[in-house]
Amino acid sequence: MFPEIEKISRRDLLNITLNVLKKYGVKPREKLSQNFIIDPEVIKLILDQVPRDSIILEIGTGIGTLTYYLALKAHKVYTVEIDRKLIRVASDVLRDYKNVEIVQGDALKINWPEVDYLVSNLPYHITSPLIIKMIKYGIPNAVITVQLEVGERLLAKAGSESYGRLSIITQCAYIIERLRKVGPESFYPSPEVSSIILKLRCREEKCIEDLELLEKMTNILFRHRNRSIKWVVSKYFGNEFLNYITSKNFNVNARVRDLDLESIVKLINYCIECEVNLQ
Repeated sequence: MFPEIEKISRRDLLNITLNVLKKYGVKPREKLSQNFIIDPEVIKLILDQVPRDSIILEIGTGIGTLTYYLALKAHKVYTVEIDRKLIRVASDVLRDYKNVEIVQGDALKINWPEVDYLVSNLPYHITSPLIIKMIKYGIPNAVITVQLEVGERLLAKAGSESYGRLSIITQCAYIIERLRKVGPESFYPSPEVSSIILKLRCREEKCIEDLELLEKMTNILFRHRNRSIKWVVSKYFGNEFLNYITSKNFNVNARVRDLDLESIVKLINYCIECEVNLQ
């Protein structure tokens, strides 16, 4: 179906994509963030991150382009697609590959298999919940393409404008590596914004075992990212707890946006010590 990745150009891949869409009468659906990869250099970069004979979960099969090349290298590819029309296309495109299992369904709702890698061009509108699910399922490695703005949030450090809940929760579980920026021209149809490819490797030890506590604490804190810790703690946990963390030399005058991961975990542990309920 597709030529060798080393011998195909972006124009070739675009033409193949257009022909497949025309053949099956499929129009890309903006609602589902359907932008199909047409850049062989991007595909090669993704393939280079995945060891041979890996077991892979792909979120968003599309017409099966990336799936096809992953199948040539992987031991097994589970690929999830919510759009029934694209399931029909991908089933035909990938019919000769016995190591590919196509699953029709919502990636947020179905059970995931145990895999070595997750690979996906993550739809913008479900990026955050998908990453949370990755963490909860213990996905050890991932290569994801996300909108540049989301990528900056994932990589952001304390004190920066992009720093927030998603930064903290993801960095608690994963070491995140920036691979490369990807322009709109690498997809069809071209999205309005650039993307970025990130590689995520599971930390040997998460910053905290109970992810729910981290979710609850960051939810409280980042409702008021520009307020002081003193103000937030007093409002939600009371003055007695405020006095306790002050006695522990916790910097209560710092702004929420400046709290690094270690400080947030410390605050959670103080809550546990004092039996403070995180709502």
